[in-house]
Amino acid sequence: MNDVRKTFVDECYEGLEVIENGLHSLKDGEFEVAILKDIFRGAHSIKGGAAVFGYSHIAEFTDVVEDLLDKVSSEEIALSATLVQLFFKSVECLRTMVECMDSNNGNNYDKKTVEQVKGELKSCLEISASKNKALEPLHDTGDRRKGDRRKVSRLDDRRHIDRRNAEDDSTLPDAASMRVDTKKIEELYELIEDLSSNQSMLNQFSHIYRREGNVGLISELEGITFLLESSIRDLQTSIFQIRMLPLNTIFIRYMHLVEELNKSLNKNVQLKLSGGDIEVDKSILEKLSQTLAHLIRNAVDHGIETQEQREALGKNKDGIVHVCASTEDDKIVIKVIDDGAGLNRENIYKKALEQNIDVQGPNITDQQLANLIFHPGFSTAEVVTIVSGKGFGLDLVRKNMDELGAEIEVKSIKNQGCIFKLSFLSKHSFIETGSLGNTINSIEH
Repeated sequence: MNDVRKTFVDECYEGLEVIENGLHSLKDGEFEVAILKDIFRGAHSIKGGAAVFGYSHIAEFTDVVEDLLDKVSSEEIALSATLVQLFFKSVECLRTMVECMDSNNGNNYDKKTVEQVKGELKSCLEISASKNKALEPLHDTGDRRKGDRRKVSRLDDRRHIDRRNAEDDSTLPDAASMRVDTKKIEELYELIEDLSSNQSMLNQFSHIYRREGNVGLISELEGITFLLESSIRDLQTSIFQIRMLPLNTIFIRYMHLVEELNKSLNKNVQLKLSGGDIEVDKSILEKLSQTLAHLIRNAVDHGIETQEQREALGKNKDGIVHVCASTEDDKIVIKVIDDGAGLNRENIYKKALEQNIDVQGPNITDQQLANLIFHPGFSTAEVVTIVSGKGFGLDLVRKNMDELGAEIEVKSIKNQGCIFKLSFLSKHSFIETGSLGNTINSIEH
């Protein structure tokens, strides 16, 4: 039963990703039938599994989300920016409940927030299309994109989503993909190691027979060894590709993160993403997800100035944070770039003294300054808030990058911005050559 439950948990996370990706597409102006149907299918899959395993609070919450999607599809409620944001909040509530379930803390979630969002969903359900004054349409219906895109209300030539069809569709396997337990992949890696050992033994026998002058047997052994070596490398490469996922898997989540930070901090920061098609190993992606979230949060909160400060400096009042990924030789490089104030050398030094961190005089080197901002518990925030000030963010970034054997390079120019550059080998290179040592390079002013 535990294996079945684990499969359900995995499906929940996949369903949340499908819903979130679909919402981003709707927000960006793509208004296709398939998008809304995918969102509904993701929600329906979560609700069905939750009901089976007795997680009624998840099933009930998702059912309200489904009802609201039905209203949108039938045009009883106009799809609006406000409504899309409410769906995003619903995803966060579901994610919190699923994470608690996954960690066996089923009811240890923020019930107040969940009930508040559920109440907002139910309020929207009571709004008919004719009375919908508060929610302005997200897109002008007279400016629909042409081609295979249709009004959502015409889905399957009906005025609402067919829940029966959605349920049937959610049970159909995707012929192009399948779910594989990571442990099974690790077992295949162990088999590769056994094969490699056997290959080495064949090589040794080949050397022995060569010394004894058995030329015919040597040729046969060398031919078999060559074929075995080729097969092992092909198998190794194939298994490695199974574990690869595009960076867009995590990139898409940061759009909503920045939107929420803008609201909390009363800023207007634009997030740019590039290189999301680059694929990395799943284990690397898990480390990067948290790391990049901290760096983005740090850039928006500490790096980007307020709109008034930016205008006083002659900058565009809207700040920019750019997360870009690229490949350099055998490395993957990810940069988090902001056009904010840059690192405040004097403030960092002052805070280090206040927090009793060992520093070597006011004329510390750029290398030492870099080490300070990654120091456990270090923070320049005057007030601890829900966004920052606890001193855990950059410390965790360094810890995660240490575990990946990655390099961290920080560059900063006063009033022009800051760059955090992460460089690491792919998982395949780890297997071939071993991990890199961690270094933190100097900060340039």
